[in-house]
Amino acid sequence: MTTTLDYQYCVQFVPIDSIKPSPENIELYGEIKHDGQMTALIESIKDHGLGEPVLVTADGYIVSGHRRYFAVRKLGWKEVPVIVRKDVNREGNRQYHKLLVAFNPQRVKTVGTVLMESLLRDTPSSDAYAALRDRSDAAEAIDVQFMGVAGSKGVNAITEKKLLFLEAVQRVVNDLERYWPVSIRQVHYRLLNDPPLTSVPKRSKFDPERYRYRNDQ
Repeated sequence: MTTTLDYQYCVQFVPIDSIKPSPENIELYGEIKHDGQMTALIESIKDHGLGEPVLVTADGYIVSGHRRYFAVRKLGWKEVPVIVRKDVNREGNRQYHKLLVAFNPQRVKTVGTVLMESLLRDTPSSDAYAALRDRSDAAEAIDVQFMGVAGSKGVNAITEKKLLFLEAVQRVVNDLERYWPVSIRQVHYRLLNDPPLTSVPKRSKFDPERYRYRNDQ
């Protein structure tokens, strides 16, 4: 006898073209980009395999695993492991946006996405799609005033005494490429691992260590 739990946890391999991304996923989480994080995911799957199957509906739409699906397509997989939720369909499902939110609690989300998810959770199912459309329309409405900018301002070139510090920052940023964009704080703490000189003056009455990068900078 097959129980609900049996089919909810049964993994099967299916042709990758037999399943489809949910269009609603873009509305909630945006287009999937081949950025540094995606490159890291692709490399991880290439080296270690797919640690978690893709979750799909009975009618073949991805509920959870859009980024994994994107990654394995880039790797040229012909088949993909899936778990089919036979009790869930996308077509004609007025609660589908809410289901996507429920099945994707682990995603790293922007503040805007978190607010959108809250909106969907707090809105009756019959009004969820309309609420999402209203929010999208409001976000696209632009009501701004423009002002003219007169004059110009120049930027001084990096002097030779600052070049060593600039090169140290560039090395840190390049080392963090897979995490781009990075914050100033991330660069700051990496610099503290091997503090460079912030300046190399040709003549100074101070000890060179005075110019060493410190945590109070």
